[in-house]
Amino acid sequence: MIILLSLVLLIVAGYIIAQKQLWGGDVGFFTVVIGGATLFMALVFWPVSYYSNMAHIQEYSAIKRTIEEARISDLSEVERAALTTTIISVNETLAGARYWNDTVFDIYIPDEFANLEPLK
Repeated sequence: MIILLSLVLLIVAGYIIAQKQLWGGDVGFFTVVIGGATLFMALVFWPVSYYSNMAHIQEYSAIKRTIEEARISDLSEVERAALTTTIISVNETLAGARYWNDTVFDIYIPDEFANLEPLK
């Protein structure tokens, strides 16, 4: 939310600079254009990122069920190695989500995703 608020304030400041003709007015114009374009991109990427992370939650659930069922059955060494690789990949994704959820980009990471437990 801090990012969106900062971009709106940047646009307002650019508009004021352009209206008062400070620094020739061009600085204000370019500030509004750059701030507006960045705000637009942030708003476009928000739902894309959100739905991508929601898909990761569904993948996590499916992989967790697969792991639980695989541990009950007899696995060959190759299958066990493939399962371990998948577990590592999922845990890397979760670690990244936890990191980014603690930064100013937290609005892009659903809390449900960042709060999932690492697979074992």
